[in-house]
Amino acid sequence: MDAEDIDTLLDEVEQGLNKTKKSASTRSRGGSERSTRTATTEDLDLLLTDLPEAEDANGTSASSAGVVQNKKCWPPYLTGSCSSASVRSCPHLHCLKCDSAVVSFDGWQWSHDVSYLFLRNNYPSIEKLRGKLQPSRACRAYACQCRNVTTSDPIALTASIDHTWICTGKN
Repeated sequence: MDAEDIDTLLDEVEQGLNKTKKSASTRSRGGSERSTRTATTEDLDLLLTDLPEAEDANGTSASSAGVVQNKKCWPPYLTGSCSSASVRSCPHLHCLKCDSAVVSFDGWQWSHDVSYLFLRNNYPSIEKLRGKLQPSRACRAYACQCRNVTTSDPIALTASIDHTWICTGKN
């Protein structure tokens, strides 16, 4: 590639940038900054509608079910198995201390003799972890590699209480 080709490419890029600046200034002259933002938002909405719809395990599309995919919970909640529908347990918890996904067992509670070493040695084997679980209708047991929690009431995981389990918003 010689110097003339490079100059030609640079001129094309500059012309493209000048066209973009002119169209943006025309939009802002015709209205306010708000109209430019609205146009940008509309452009993004159009791009998002072009994306294929994701399907859940039941085969229904996310948009038809009213579910927003990969949306993070704030604050994420730990709930028992019989909690009200207004507060839902976060299904995408991740521990920042041990860098592991948090597993949950609906209708179970942890026995009192669960230790850090038990979790460290047996996570993520569900069969081995079940050895320290006891049935309890109203409870839900949670665990990662470094910690376990049993709850029957909703618990919000805010920064003031606990900042080791966070919502990743992903499956």
